Amino acid sequence: MDVNLIKGDITTIKADALVIPTNSHLTMGSGLAGDVRREGGEEIRLDAQRYAPVPIGKAVITKGGRLSSSYIIHVPIMERPGQKVTEQNIKLAMRAALACAEWNKLKEIAIPGLASGGVSYVMAADSMAEAIKQFHFTTLNHIILVAFNDDLYYAFQQAKQTYLI
Repeated sequence: MDVNLIKGDITTIKADALVIPTNSHLTMGSGLAGDVRREGGEEIRLDAQRYAPVPIGKAVITKGGRLSSSYIIHVPIMERPGQKVTEQNIKLAMRAALACAEWNKLKEIAIPGLASGGVSYVMAADSMAEAIKQFHFTTLNHIILVAFNDDLYYAFQQAKQTYLI
């Protein structure tokens, strides 16, 4: 498994799929999910909401709309907008994203800091790295961790070294 780190806007990344954290209702109204809806098109939200509600620990995949990536993997990290996100929710969401990518035989996915807007960057990065380390990969061979700022990038660097991913 090849894990790379970049700093930038995940909506501009070209990969088989982008992973976006959301709530169980897949409303895509604010945060990164809202950005993906605005940049990729309303059809992403409409497609995703056919599956709602999606429990934490599960993921759904939709087309990527106008984005450079072919697909979007939607992973709930909370049941309703504004709820507190836990370390366990991040791990469940990360495993769900990886399993969804594997199930759909994807080779490369880009993932932002899951819940990094609601928990510390270190907790988000460590939880994600631990889930990557524990996952059994078959088809997925490249993960791009996308940081939107220097602090998250540094947390990803530290987690990558700590968990040897």
